Amino acid sequence: MNKKINNVYDYADYRILLSDDFMARSANNYGYSLRAYSRDLSLSPGFLSDLLRGNKDLSPAKGRLVFSKLSFENEELDYIEKLIVFKSATDDSQKQDAHNYIESRFNRTTLVGDNSKDLILKSSTHFAVYGIVRKVNNLEGVYQFTDQLEMPRAEVSAAVQELTEHHYFIQKDNTYQVNDEKLTLTSHEEIIPVLKKFSTQMIDMIAKNGGIKPPEAVANGLVLGLNEQSWDLAVEAQKHFIKSLLRIANHPGPVDRFVMLSNIWLTVKKPSSSSQPLNS
Repeated sequence: MNKKINNVYDYADYRILLSDDFMARSANNYGYSLRAYSRDLSLSPGFLSDLLRGNKDLSPAKGRLVFSKLSFENEELDYIEKLIVFKSATDDSQKQDAHNYIESRFNRTTLVGDNSKDLILKSSTHFAVYGIVRKVNNLEGVYQFTDQLEMPRAEVSAAVQELTEHHYFIQKDNTYQVNDEKLTLTSHEEIIPVLKKFSTQMIDMIAKNGGIKPPEAVANGLVLGLNEQSWDLAVEAQKHFIKSLLRIANHPGPVDRFVMLSNIWLTVKKPSSSSQPLNS
């Protein structure tokens, strides 16, 4: 099979790599199905489907054989094998060795372990304020957004002060700048409750300003329909997508989990004739 993925070192999850390879092969060949792909890889269709959904793992030896069929060379196969070990190993020392190997070769963005103690997840206010300061750099600008979310100014000011004291923000005179070195990738068990509360506040604001509020059952169904494995894989896919965007933009910074969210909600505007976009 011809090689379709130019740089394996852009990937931190071998299942995302496999998924992208299949998408590249099927993009210009609508008759190329997952069943045909599984046949080319000498895998059963059911196993491949489970693998791409995050419900199964390849063994390192089997993985090396599978990816060799995709025309990856020995050094690339070594890297892919470590990706598999990192995801599937139960031995902590093996996992750490694989992590070190991946980190030394991964393209540009350093892998960071899960950290459930991010101060930005202390409350939905902390989360919102951190995201807003990525767009505006002064307290009045922050208030412009948090007022529309009906967050008390005293609460917002306290969050700004706490984030500054713990070096999440760098304060220069009356302006604030995000310190990206403090940002880590956080386990979904910690971030979901904060995101749920914050998204509820946003949806309520949109509805109050004349927007359409989606039925709660729709949002809940999207979350409840995911098991832990498929949720984790979806998170990995999102991380990979954002990292890819940063590379395309030649952006040297780390993964920014606020990019998509802030771009959506910071452009909401009131429907009155005198209103201005929030990011104007």
